[in-house]
Amino acid sequence: MNKVSIIVPIFNVENYLDDCIKSIINQSYHNIEIILINDGSKDNSYNICKKYKSLDSRIILINQNNHGLSFSRNKGLEISTGDYILFVDSDDTLNTELIENLVPDFENLYDMICFQYSINGSMGYSYLDINDHFETCGENFLELLYKKDGLFGTVWKYCYRREFLISNKLKFYEGIIHEDEEWTPRALCSANKIIFRNVHGYNYLVRENSIMTSKKEFISSISKIKIAIQLNKFLQKNQLKNKNTLKILKRRIYSFYVRGSLFLIKNNDISQNSLIINNINILKNCSDIKHFILGIIFIYYIIKYKCKLQYQIYINKH
Repeated sequence: MNKVSIIVPIFNVENYLDDCIKSIINQSYHNIEIILINDGSKDNSYNICKKYKSLDSRIILINQNNHGLSFSRNKGLEISTGDYILFVDSDDTLNTELIENLVPDFENLYDMICFQYSINGSMGYSYLDINDHFETCGENFLELLYKKDGLFGTVWKYCYRREFLISNKLKFYEGIIHEDEEWTPRALCSANKIIFRNVHGYNYLVRENSIMTSKKEFISSISKIKIAIQLNKFLQKNQLKNKNTLKILKRRIYSFYVRGSLFLIKNNDISQNSLIINNINILKNCSDIKHFILGIIFIYYIIKYKCKLQYQIYINKH
């Protein structure tokens, strides 16, 4: 019987954590391990985790200093022993029969299994109009999801074969936010075999002041540039067969780099100048003719920005 590892990074979610953990331990499929990673919470989250660990032997509890979401997910992957992996955000919940509904697909060794989700309980808002048991490769599925689903990049809407993650050395990029935007395209483009299941599995909660609604623009902008850099490197090393998917990724890389850089330039932040200037080749690698022309305009602002930096250095010295 296949084991499923469920990885839950936790940070200051005492008001939501009970519902999250209950939805996991009450899964109708019982061969699971539940990896709770308390990432330096300052509220009562750790005590809630300890309570449930005392009640369920399937729970593995890690308590660590705050390192961020990516570090916690990587830690969970490192210690996981399941055949398949699920990531759950600690303020969200799972449908009770999610894993049981996916079990028949485990035997076919799909690299990734995608399933339905709801946002704040509204299936009508997030329903994916894709036939049940639709199979394809990850590149083709990325193209399909890009047209149908604004949250195609989220980590939690997929179940991953652990051996697939290990063999492709898929880890989360640490020290950034928007980490799903960097992880999911690499995972999908590495997947040879993916299936969509028309089953409601995940309940995504959008809450005020959550990590998805309160990110500071400065940190966000730096993260976007770093994501663009990493995905550009990925494309340089991997030849994608689906040309439409390649175009989609290039557009996203270009957009992330330009939007992040323009914000920093506009706000006269000079601390990240090398990050912007040293990776300007992204404009060349990830643009069509139209965007290349826009890139030339962008280069002008980069040069102007660099000249301003040199002038400031000169003034400071004299």
